[in-house]
Amino acid sequence: MGLGGISEAVAAGLAGKRDIGILTEMLPPALPQLVESGIVNNSRKPLFKGISIASFVLGDQTLYDYIRENPCCQVYPASYTNDPRFISQHPNMVAMNTSLMIDFTGQSTCEGIGHTMISGTGGQLDFLIGAYWSEGGKGINMLSAARTMPDGRLVSNIVPELPPGTPVSVPRTFTNYVITEYGVAKLKYKSRRERALELISIAHPDLRGELMDSLRSKFYMNYDK
Repeated sequence: MGLGGISEAVAAGLAGKRDIGILTEMLPPALPQLVESGIVNNSRKPLFKGISIASFVLGDQTLYDYIRENPCCQVYPASYTNDPRFISQHPNMVAMNTSLMIDFTGQSTCEGIGHTMISGTGGQLDFLIGAYWSEGGKGINMLSAARTMPDGRLVSNIVPELPPGTPVSVPRTFTNYVITEYGVAKLKYKSRRERALELISIAHPDLRGELMDSLRSKFYMNYDK
């Protein structure tokens, strides 16, 4: 799980799960609570059984106190933890990352929009590739369906194409599951048109009409659905 409120919300929604193991770039702030509640115990990991693995830690004092001299938490260089070949050795690997915007083909950015940089890519692509190669793995990109501009306009984060200058953090070839507050789109093995329809189905309801118009006019001029 990466940085951001969406990823942290996912951790809060894991109640009732058991035997989860952690291999991540960043240990989540919710780790102590996840361990205490029995959700995380790393008991089924094929490597580093019983140990949460990461390349860095970012959270609050509760998290820092928990990991201090704790043999159940270990930190290694990102060149090791983020190696897709190492990640893929973990079956059922689920990689959850936050995106800013995604286009109809599945290209997404977590770094910026246009020439405005907001963040960096971090280990997002590494873990999505690792999950893609993992037996039973799932790569997940999460984003808000839309954002409100300063002038009050509602703008979709699912777009026909990324604005010029926007860095592609995740190429469409490694995009699998995309989640917004309106549902889940599965893009793997889908055609370009099928991907667009999947993504429009999880866009903000008020903006789906204009997205369908864009699909018809820019991609499939003879498409009537």
